[in-house]
Amino acid sequence: MTLDFDALTIYEVEACHKVLLGVLNADEHVTLDFTKIQKIDMAGIQLLISFIQTLQNNTYQCEFINISDDVTHSIITSGCDTILGVS
Repeated sequence: MTLDFDALTIYEVEACHKVLLGVLNADEHVTLDFTKIQKIDMAGIQLLISFIQTLQNNTYQCEFINISDDVTHSIITSGCDTILGVS
């Protein structure tokens, strides 16, 4: 599933949360495509962590693909790269 947002910041978190909730019943393996996302902040990172924890509690798996260097840098700088599996 391609996340259809330019950014994943506090301004997009609510809309993205609704999209992610729709994914929960679809598959046991979720692939999130970050092709369009060029910016992320702590609100976006927290949403992803919460989503990953929800998936793990329900034995789902999640994979992130096509993450830009800027988004990767923001996640690493936040110290959440290990939790999200981003390097």
